[in-house]
Formats: sequence, C-alpha cells, structure tokens
Amino acid sequence: MEVVLIQGSPNIGKTTLCKLIEEIIKQNSFKEEARERRPNDCRYEQDFTAIYNNESCRIIINSESEKEGIDRLAALYTKHYNNKGYNVLITAIRPKKDSPRLHKWVKDIYKNNFVNKNEIEIDLDALKQKYKIEDLCSFLKKTLKKDGVKVLNKVKNNLKCKVRVNCHVSK
Repeated sequence: MEVVLIQGSPNIGKTTLCKLIEEIIKQNSFKEEARERRPNDCRYEQDFTAIYNNESCRIIINSESEKEGIDRLAALYTKHYNNKGYNVLITAIRPKKDSPRLHKWVKDIYKNNFVNKNEIEIDLDALKQKYKIEDLCSFLKKTLKKDGVKVLNKVKNNLKCKVRVNCHVSK
C-alpha cells in the first residue's frame, strides 16, 4: 500500500491539495465508489473522504485532519475494505509536534494492516516557510495548473498504482 500524507496546520491548504489530486484521479478514469462529507453545518463542510477505483487500483482520499474526520476515514476505510484492500491512501494529517494524538490516530488506521507500505509526506507548513508563500492555497492551484505534470509525476513515480497525469486541472 502506498500512503501519501498531506501534513499541515489548520487552514494551510490540505483540503485544497486533496481536491486537486481528486480531480486528477477522476481525469484518469477512476470511478467513485463511496463518499462521505462533513455535515453542512460544519465550518469545514468542503472536507471529504472518498474511495475511487479502476480495474487495477483502489484509492482512498481524505481531506480531514480533525478527530471527527479521522473517525469518518476509519469507518469508511473499514466498511469498504471488502477483502479488496486499497492500493493508495492519500490523507490529510496534522503535524506530530502540534497534535501528537491526531497524528497517531491517522497512522493507526493503516499501520497494523499493511507491513509493506511506502509513505510519501508532503509537508505544507515546510513548503510555505521554505518558499515564503503567503497564500498556500492559491500557490497550490497555480503550481498544479502551471507545473502539474512535474509535481504530480514526482508523487506518481513513487506509487505502484499507475496514474496517467496531464496538465489540465480545472478551476
């Protein structure tokens, strides 16, 4: 199983990046198998957990890093496991130094089930600091529109589950 951890503090751009990755998954003929969203009365109602599949690959993607979202991820993960397993888990996660319990809860969902896992960590706080970016969400959208192939091929090349990548990411 391949694991992509999108790490960052609140409102840094984890959901934005998950949505952009989700668009690319859809463009590559993956079909939505299941989806859960936060309740509409929640201030983070755009967060989601979804499962996508094609003939040879199942991907679960989660944009939530709060306790309730982690619970939804665990429930959806377990409910739809069906002995088919998952090839890729893409999930938001809080930094260990800021929220050790939330960080551990996310990792506990998959760590006991998968011995051979490859973890790729995308640290949005570190990116923001390194490049001195004020609005990381706008930066992510602009970067994926401009350099989507390079950015996503870097992630894709580390995944055993093959995904074609093209430059087009809709607004």
